[in-house]
Amino acid sequence: MLTFVAPIIFGYFVSVVIRPITAFLTKNLKLGPTISTIAALLILVMLIGFVTTTAISRLIRDASDFYENLPAIAEYTELFLAEIYTWLDGLQQILPYGIQGGIYVLMDITVNAGVAVIGEALGSFGNAFIGAVPRVLFGVVIGFISSYFFSKDRELIASTIRDILPQKERERLILIRKRLLGALGGYFKAQLIIMSAVATIGTIGHFIIGTPYALLLSVTIALVDALPVFGSGIFYWPWMITLFIMGEYWRLVGLVVIYVTTFFTRQFLEPKIVGKEIGIHPILTLSSIYIGINLFGIIGILLGPFFAVIFKTVLVWKN
Repeated sequence: MLTFVAPIIFGYFVSVVIRPITAFLTKNLKLGPTISTIAALLILVMLIGFVTTTAISRLIRDASDFYENLPAIAEYTELFLAEIYTWLDGLQQILPYGIQGGIYVLMDITVNAGVAVIGEALGSFGNAFIGAVPRVLFGVVIGFISSYFFSKDRELIASTIRDILPQKERERLILIRKRLLGALGGYFKAQLIIMSAVATIGTIGHFIIGTPYALLLSVTIALVDALPVFGSGIFYWPWMITLFIMGEYWRLVGLVVIYVTTFFTRQFLEPKIVGKEIGIHPILTLSSIYIGINLFGIIGILLGPFFAVIFKTVLVWKN
């Protein structure tokens, strides 16, 4: 159902975002509802365009820096691969001959299978991405058009819903809407607090061990750490293995400390802060997140607590 109504939901949230701008234009500049809504949408589009343009320009600048440093990166990669080869060669020399042959066969199978899986995954992702672009763009257009009507005819839509629904159902809908909006704001506030803590820990730790671009790297890891499927381990585990092979044990210890601190900080804070912000017990929050992920995938980390809030709201209303 979310797939079919996503543009309309997107349009409703856009109308909520531009509502203060529309009210300001209507009240202070004495503009009509239609002109105020169009102006507010244009302001939002220009703001999104500015942020997008800034992000793209930064990405291009970083890509240019990466291209300039490519020879040094290639040299470092070559040294790294040589270290891996030396390490593996020394490891296999102490093993019996039969096991050495088995290791070579296993490595060959692993490399070939890995290349095949990565190639297939990239091809599937590329095809899915290309196929989804027109649908997403069309959905965005429908969303902005619906946001115009949601904003312009808000009172008419609200009065129509009030006339259709019985009084008891109307009260329930208002209560659930109030709780859900509070849960939405509370959830993002909780995630922002957790990501800020993770980014702060990472920035301090990476400054201590002398990692370049410590702030940018820590913010990136904090954003990825919020995704339940990925987590900060997708950065730290390959990094720690590389440092171990390269023999940089001091930095390895520092990285382990940063990762462990980050991991346990999120595990401790997430149920407690999310539960506090959306108004349900941490055990119920943790359970709803786990059930939501299993039912809906990544989006379940949002839907699980929301359904928990809905169930709690309905039960409170009935009592």
